[in-house]
Amino acid sequence: MAHGTTLSRFLLAVLTVLVSARIGLAQCGAYGAHPNDSIPDSDALNACFAANSHIYLEPGYPGYIIDHRLTVGTNVRLLTSLGGKARLVAHPTLTRMMFQFDAQAHDYEMSELVIDGNKYERLDASACNSVNAANGSNIQAKGTNFTIHHVDTINAQCGTGLEITGNDFNVYSVYAAYNGFSADEAYQR
Repeated sequence: MAHGTTLSRFLLAVLTVLVSARIGLAQCGAYGAHPNDSIPDSDALNACFAANSHIYLEPGYPGYIIDHRLTVGTNVRLLTSLGGKARLVAHPTLTRMMFQFDAQAHDYEMSELVIDGNKYERLDASACNSVNAANGSNIQAKGTNFTIHHVDTINAQCGTGLEITGNDFNVYSVYAAYNGFSADEAYQR
């Protein structure tokens, strides 16, 4: 009988994890964020970030559409996806960076995401002048004791795919490509 009880407990634990994962995936959808349409998701994602400490985004196409900056506050401890990397894609009208972590953020992890700055479709080339270059960045990570891994940061309009300011952080398995423009092609669209 003990073997049956152990097996039952194991199956219950697996079911609990699977149900929790499904609930986690639906959490930002409850705020109106959906990765399979072309409706901007920034407001919904910012509301989801403000209300939850563990964020699980869903993979989808075209991905979550970002039309203004996503701000990740000090409450977020995990920002990831399950079942493949979730895509976050800049809307052509975005005039700011895509992600900005609060300077007081600490003990967080960001993983399993594709952050696409969509540079060839962006409309505001003035974001890339020397004064405003940070506005064309994909991610500005700040804080203390954080980890960023298995993230693709691609097609930043200008500036950088990933800017980091902080202490005691780990960054690994980050794919950074096609960010900004070379000096001879600057702002050509």
